[in-house]
Amino acid sequence: MTSWSNEDEIHTPIIQRGNGIAYRDPVWDHHARDGSLVLWRQQKLAQGKGKPVWMGIHFARLRRAMDRLLCQVCAQPAEDTERGTLFLTGNTPRGPIKDRELTTHPPVCLPCAAESVAKCPHLLRGFVAARVAEVRPWGVGGTRYVPGLLSSRPMPLPEPERMSYDDDRIGWMHASHPFVELLGCRPVDLTEELLEADLLQGAL
Repeated sequence: MTSWSNEDEIHTPIIQRGNGIAYRDPVWDHHARDGSLVLWRQQKLAQGKGKPVWMGIHFARLRRAMDRLLCQVCAQPAEDTERGTLFLTGNTPRGPIKDRELTTHPPVCLPCAAESVAKCPHLLRGFVAARVAEVRPWGVGGTRYVPGLLSSRPMPLPEPERMSYDDDRIGWMHASHPFVELLGCRPVDLTEELLEADLLQGAL
């Protein structure tokens, strides 16, 4: 999901159309919308060209990983219908991953979880893991626009927002990342799972 230095964002004029925003170019607009018709930010596709931007996430690859429940590291299927799909995050004051929690982070497969907790600086400070029975699309995060006061050009609000798909204002969002709701969460001992899968050596 990491962006590369040659994958610049594609900036195209945004206009007001109906009860929301649209790209002025109808072709771009058509290809930039998800199944709920939300408008998404666009980037060039040049994975592997230039240098990796470690703090950057490619919008399209993030969407694809979340839509298809692909591992956020290797992009292979991570869904596990028997035990539940594995989600992994850094330890926070919130504690374990909770049922109905919202996240922008795709799942992870067990082999990549082993590598991540061994090498990722963020996870080296602590992590929590959970098996999730159902992953439900919830909404998007990004920039919300409002109608222009002195012209027909919509104006972006300065602070990023998150918004559910059932919000009447969703048509005004310029999305950069998806939010999903985690249902049927079961906290797990990742160390124990790695040990059972013979993946513990070198991981922790």
